[in-house]
Amino acid sequence: MESENSRGETTVLLSFRDAGAAERRIGGVAAVAHVAAEARAAGARDIRILLGDGRALSPAARADLGRACKGGAVHFLDRPAEGEANRAFRSRIPADPGDALRHLVRGTGKRSDGVVSRYLNRPISRGISAWLLRVPGIRPWHATSATALAALAMFLSLTFGGWPGLLAGGVLFHVASVLDGVDGEIARATSRSSARGAVLDSLCDMATNLLFYLGLTISLTALHKPHAALITGWAVLAGLTGIALLGWTVRQVGEPGDFDLLKRFYRARWQRGVPRLIVDTFVMITSRDFFALGAALLILAGQPRLVSLGLAGFASLWVVMILLAIPPLLRGESPGGRLALERGPTLP
Repeated sequence: MESENSRGETTVLLSFRDAGAAERRIGGVAAVAHVAAEARAAGARDIRILLGDGRALSPAARADLGRACKGGAVHFLDRPAEGEANRAFRSRIPADPGDALRHLVRGTGKRSDGVVSRYLNRPISRGISAWLLRVPGIRPWHATSATALAALAMFLSLTFGGWPGLLAGGVLFHVASVLDGVDGEIARATSRSSARGAVLDSLCDMATNLLFYLGLTISLTALHKPHAALITGWAVLAGLTGIALLGWTVRQVGEPGDFDLLKRFYRARWQRGVPRLIVDTFVMITSRDFFALGAALLILAGQPRLVSLGLAGFASLWVVMILLAIPPLLRGESPGGRLALERGPTLP
C-alpha cells in the first residue's frame, strides 16, 4: 500500500475511476480530499493521484484537496508509472455516501475527551454533525455560533426566569457543552481545522462558563437574597482573574490564544504515578463536559447552591495552579518541548 520515494517521504497512489468519482461530494467535500486526508493521517507525505479519464479536477475539488494535504506534496499522473500500482492506497471510507459520512464523523473524536464527552456528549454531537454536514455550505463557525446562542439563552434564563429559569439555565449549560463538540467535528471531518478556529472555540467556552457563573449569581441572589451572591460572586472574580492571568501567560510564552497550555503543562510535568492521577482527576472534574452535566443534575435536584460552592472552589484552585505554573513557563521549562496546540476540554 505504501513505499518510500527517493527523498524518504512516504508515497501513496490514489486511483479513481474518473474525475467525477474523485469529485463526489461527501459532507460538502470532494471524495479525493477525504481519501487524501486519510492517507495523510496514515503517514503519507507524497500523494500521487490518477484519474481514469484524464480530466482535471474542478477548482472546488482542488481547494478541498489543498486543505486536506497541507504540508504534503500532491502530483497528478497521466498514466501509472512502473511500480506505481504497488503504492496504491486502500481507503476505508465506505462507497455509500451516507455510510461514508457516518464513518468520517465517527473519526472526529479526540484522545483528550473526558468521560462525559466520550460516552454521552460525543454520540449526540456526532449525530448533529452528520445531519449538518448534509447542509450545503455548512462551516465550523456556524456550529460555534449555535453554541454561543445556547449560552446566551442560558444566561437570559438564569437572569430573568426565576426558579423555572434556573432549571432551564442548568439544562442549557449542558446543551451548550454538547453543542461545543459540533464545530470541531465539522472542522475535522472537512479538513477545516485551524489555530484561529481553536482559539475562537476556546473563547466561546470561556465566555459560556463566565455567563453561567454570572447568571447563577444573579439567579441565586434573587431567589435566596444577597448573601447567596458572595460565593458565586467569588467564583466570577476568580474566573476572570484566571482568564486574565492565563491570557497574559500564553502571550509571554509565545502561545497566544492557546488556553489549554496549563492543562498540558501539568500533564507533561507529571507523567506517571500519584501526581499524574491527581492532575488527570482535576482536569476531568473541572472540564466543561463533566461540570456542565454535574451542574445541570444538581440544579434539577434542587441543590443550586452546591453548584456555586463547586464553582468557587474549582475556580480558586485554577488560579492557584496558574500562579504556580507561571514561573517555570516563563523560564522556558516546558517538559516535552514546545507545547503544540492540541484542542481539548477547557478548564473553568
